[in-house]
Amino acid sequence: MFKKALIVEDHEVRNLGVVNTLSELQIQNYDFVSYCDDALQKIKTAADQAHLRPVNHRFII
Repeated sequence: MFKKALIVEDHEVRNLGVVNTLSELQIQNYDFVSYCDDALQKIKTAADQAHLRPVNHRFII
């Protein structure tokens, strides 16, 4: 299923419910950011590192 997750919340505190759900889904590689701009930058960086190209705001291999 999913190997990584990026959680974008406007609160600067990690939501324990979200962390528990990620654990239940066995997703150990996750990150929290508070701002959409930060999230978009992380997505773009990951896409560049994986050599993905954007198509209609979605990334394909």
